Amino acid sequence: MHAKKICLILLLLAMATFCIAYVWTLTSTSTTPKVQFIKFSDETLYNTIDLHYDVYPDMWTQGSNATYGIRNTDTSDHTVYLYIDAIDQTSKVANVTIWIKSLDGTTNKATITWQGGSLPTTEQSFSASANTKYMMKVWIKGASSALGELVISLRLKSH
Repeated sequence: MHAKKICLILLLLAMATFCIAYVWTLTSTSTTPKVQFIKFSDETLYNTIDLHYDVYPDMWTQGSNATYGIRNTDTSDHTVYLYIDAIDQTSKVANVTIWIKSLDGTTNKATITWQGGSLPTTEQSFSASANTKYMMKVWIKGASSALGELVISLRLKSH
């Protein structure tokens, strides 16, 4: 009888060890996205970025290339979903429009616009070509009461 209990305990212990190892394997794996934001000055890659701009009443501010762009580091194309996640002081903003363009500026890949309402915005998708960088062109129109710094948070997902 003791031999059966010992065998049962050893069997349960072996199963528990297997389950722990299996769970550990599932939770410890992660992959770096193949498409990320890139800071052009030092080639650092980010999953999210915050853009800082000064806004003025009823005036447009242009952030050409916005210091950041988007880069596909993979050897294959990927569908990318870009959206404005947050604007820290929406009352200062009448319009935010962001264009994703080829580095030479001739091809528009995606446009995302916010003119008030809820955030985050609807995701805008585009195909990021293999081993390619894209620039961002940002236009912001300040509301009539706008004055000061504004932070726009951008996020992207790729599949």
